[in-house]
Amino acid sequence: MLQAAPRLPKFGHGRLGRLLTGLCLRLCCCSALQSSAKATAPPSFDMLVIGAGAAGLMAAGTAASLGASTLLVEQRPHLGGDCSNSACVPSKAVRCAARQASPSFLAAEEHARQAVEAIRAREDLSAMREVPNLTVEVGSAAFEDRHTVRILRNDGSSMLAKGRRVIVATGADPVLPEALRAAAERAKVPLLTYRDVYAFAESTTSGMSIWTQAPRKVVVAGGGPAGLEMAQALARLGARVTLVAPKLLPREDPDLAAAAEKILASDQVHLLLGRRIVDVQEAPAAGDSPVAVTDGGERVEADVLVVACGRRPALGGLALSQAGVQVDEQAGGIAVDHQLRSISCRHVFAAGDCAAGSPNDRRAHHAGWTGFMCVRNALLPWFLRGRARHPTVPRVIFTEPEMASIGLSEADCTARFGKRGFLSMQLREAGADRADTDALDRPDGRALESPNLVTLRVRKSDGRVLGCSAVSPAAAEIVNEVGVCLTARLSALTLAKSLHAYPSHGYLLHRLAIAAATSTPWGLLSTCGPVGEVLGRCIGAVAYLVSECLRVLRREPT
Repeated sequence: MLQAAPRLPKFGHGRLGRLLTGLCLRLCCCSALQSSAKATAPPSFDMLVIGAGAAGLMAAGTAASLGASTLLVEQRPHLGGDCSNSACVPSKAVRCAARQASPSFLAAEEHARQAVEAIRAREDLSAMREVPNLTVEVGSAAFEDRHTVRILRNDGSSMLAKGRRVIVATGADPVLPEALRAAAERAKVPLLTYRDVYAFAESTTSGMSIWTQAPRKVVVAGGGPAGLEMAQALARLGARVTLVAPKLLPREDPDLAAAAEKILASDQVHLLLGRRIVDVQEAPAAGDSPVAVTDGGERVEADVLVVACGRRPALGGLALSQAGVQVDEQAGGIAVDHQLRSISCRHVFAAGDCAAGSPNDRRAHHAGWTGFMCVRNALLPWFLRGRARHPTVPRVIFTEPEMASIGLSEADCTARFGKRGFLSMQLREAGADRADTDALDRPDGRALESPNLVTLRVRKSDGRVLGCSAVSPAAAEIVNEVGVCLTARLSALTLAKSLHAYPSHGYLLHRLAIAAATSTPWGLLSTCGPVGEVLGRCIGAVAYLVSECLRVLRREPT
């Protein structure tokens, strides 16, 4: 229906009247054009978040709670990203199922499916749409310009949206070497990543479900946390597993790598270390399995090949160049400053795994932290902003027993303080009271070869806690406790003063803290009341300065 033209006032037929009438006509036209532009302009938001994983959900929820109009865009039909749907949650559920009395592939799949569905119910899309100030769209997003994003919905429709601030939180994808993919395709061997292994409800890239087919012979390529967790779980479910990797846990201390070997060997996982898979060949004869070939010439039968060779930031399809967002090709991910703000487009931030940075920081718990900090740095005044990455990120490998570390490693401490500048103290669980009480729970019974241990590293001058490594059924909780010490810059003496329940798994850490706090004369003096503590710290600081001067005079490396 045509709208009636606005009724203009009558100003007469003189020169002044004609001038005023023309002015009114112009004002009416401008008003109509502005109304038309508003009707066709894309919706504008204070905050636009791309990706609804750990980082994106935290960022969107925080921004909405601060009163900012927020648009959250997620490509998958389920929120939560990899962690909730195909990594953290299902892998821990499979681990739980694999330690039961009569484990099976189907039972593990059912339990993991139930766990994932329970988490999805708590991260329901319809419930998120009820959050004040929050709008949720399901589809893929790509930049049109610096502030505008085109969203291609999963139903085929599309829309434009503008964001005054934009947070990219698209996570990371598993790395799948092209040469290995082509070789597996020629040999007709299913090639799976962790997403395929834990895809209980979604279709996999290979079209194969490891849980329904229950393969007899599995080869895992990769010695990182994901490779170790999948190798142990599949072996416990009855598969014959071979793990091929240049090294186990290359970013961790040698003690953890040695413990990993013992843990996998106790579950009959065959290890080929110092090797890489370079080819996959068809079965030599009917009834035989295909063969994976290593660079050392070893031939390993493989019904399924699971690749766990790391992850790379998921930035494909975002058209970042349209917004002038620079990507750090060497480090991988969006190039950002210490506030996680793009160095080339200052209103764009990167949270979680898609930001360039250390691979050790790419953990779900750290992703959530960076999502919160990105919102703080984007919306609050400059004097309330700050460094977005957390300095102490717990690193946990959820095998059984768990392996975990936090803070500085042995190599880090040596590089920063020199060999004489810190103490590294270790206690093994073998022979400890808790090991005897839990002997029936251990695969090796009362054997002294148990890999369980706790290592604590402290600075000599003042006993400040620097880092910790643990292999234990409660390793994650042990390093969480040390994380409090690192964040609050506490000393081993403070940790020793906190009573630990006997005979808890953390009691080993308590014993180490006591030994570290009293390992030097000034440390022992620090235990003698408030005055002794002050004197001990002063003497320790002087001793540290003297040791540093001697190190410089001897020209020892830092």
